[in-house]
Amino acid sequence: MMKKACALLALLLALTLALPCGSAEEPAFRDAHAVLKDMGAGWNLGNSLDAWTGKETRVGPLSSETVWSNPKISRELIALVKESGFGTVRLPVTWFNHMDPKTYEIDPAWMDRVEEIVGWVLDEGLYCILNVHHDTGSDNWLTADQNNYAAKEEKFAAIWRQIAERFEPYGEKLLFEGYNEILNDAREWTRPGQADLDAANSLNQTFVDTVRAAGGNNAQRCLVVNTYGAQPNMQVTQGMKVPTDTAEDRIIVEVHVYQPFQFTSENYPTVKTWDKGSVDTSLRNLDRDFLQKGYPVLIGEFGAVEKDNFKARCAWTQYMVDRATALGIGVVWWDNGGDYGLISRRTLKVTQPELIAIIVTEAAGGDFDLSDEVVANALKRVEQVNLCESPEKWYTWIDTANGGKAETRYTAEGVQVTVNSAGKEAWHVQPSYTKLVLEEGATYTLSFDYSADPAQRVAWHVMKDYGDYAAYQEGTLEASSETQHFECTFTLEGPTDKNCKIAFDLGGSGVTVPFTFGIRNLTLVKTVGE
Repeated sequence: MMKKACALLALLLALTLALPCGSAEEPAFRDAHAVLKDMGAGWNLGNSLDAWTGKETRVGPLSSETVWSNPKISRELIALVKESGFGTVRLPVTWFNHMDPKTYEIDPAWMDRVEEIVGWVLDEGLYCILNVHHDTGSDNWLTADQNNYAAKEEKFAAIWRQIAERFEPYGEKLLFEGYNEILNDAREWTRPGQADLDAANSLNQTFVDTVRAAGGNNAQRCLVVNTYGAQPNMQVTQGMKVPTDTAEDRIIVEVHVYQPFQFTSENYPTVKTWDKGSVDTSLRNLDRDFLQKGYPVLIGEFGAVEKDNFKARCAWTQYMVDRATALGIGVVWWDNGGDYGLISRRTLKVTQPELIAIIVTEAAGGDFDLSDEVVANALKRVEQVNLCESPEKWYTWIDTANGGKAETRYTAEGVQVTVNSAGKEAWHVQPSYTKLVLEEGATYTLSFDYSADPAQRVAWHVMKDYGDYAAYQEGTLEASSETQHFECTFTLEGPTDKNCKIAFDLGGSGVTVPFTFGIRNLTLVKTVGE
């Protein structure tokens, strides 16, 4: 009996030793189809870690995270994304301005910061897609072109070797995306040449090979590869060569869909309606060239800006997500903290609950009821919104060259600017609520609460944010430590203006410094007009 027991123990020991090390804690990674199905609706944390200053390649600093007007990313923001119903966060990251220009070594502090946020996403049980973002695009170094290709490939591979090494221990909920919207040297978004397509395909292959060579969990991790320019048009999708891979079914193809472009883009503020044609064409291309060949597909970016066309925007979103989901395509909304924003990163509040509900519901296979009542209630909320709760559209011009010094603080109720040095002219310290569209013939009611400590005389303007900066309406406030309310009504007599702002002049030689000026409950409501 003892001999049999010993033999059984020896057999069990041998079987245990034959199992992969750590298999109990590290289950095998699922294939790309299963992972994509489990990811749910996604949300982009855009214009934060991907922001860059336009300066030459250099190491550091960490301040780039906030140079595009978004606040530093907080753990509470990630928790709110999870609470809102999203299952995935796409984390765009730009690397070139945090690398040694000769050795390509990534600044350890930057890598630590990226890993910190990846950790927050994964701690919430969300999927995280980590990418190389504005290293590509219309301004930067990584292009799909044969010119100087070897040097670009070397730098690209160096980035992915370091990322793969740092994040190797992380499990299947961390996906890598090779590059974002890669263009040729001529920066053409459509109609690339065959050599451009070949370069894009080759860099995708380099990405896959580099990550797989890092070993460990990277040998099975799902990887995401973009088409040229992340475009869904037929020439690009048919010219895309999905990389060969040592792991079976671990690659997801990504595109971005902003169709019809004039409807979705902030560059066309008067285009407020859409039709299904370009959406259907994009999805048809993805189905024919990828889905029917067995490759899973992710729309890594989609979205449409608000143009006083709430119902059309909701209907477009519902159609996009419904049709993509029916084909098994995943979707990730582009939130840049501004025009495409669904969540305020400063106030940590959901700003577009209906859009989020549509995205989450439709991506789960449901059918959101976009009734007239839902639209009416949403429009009523929008009309009453406190613009101070949209800090992503606030910008404080501080003319430091002429002596201006000030600090801006955002709260849930408003904006406070502390002026330490007023400069020479009134506009040398000027907080503004920007990106307003005023329509010809429309009448608007402007209202806000204000205070200053100590008391100050402050000029305000509703004005152009370009050219001669002419004012459509303006006046002067006698501000004191006691909060006062201001309200006025005006009509835009001239043509529609796509780029206006509400500005407050806090500078000039007549100002007593230091002082703090506060604006709360700022609203601008269109009361008459189309």
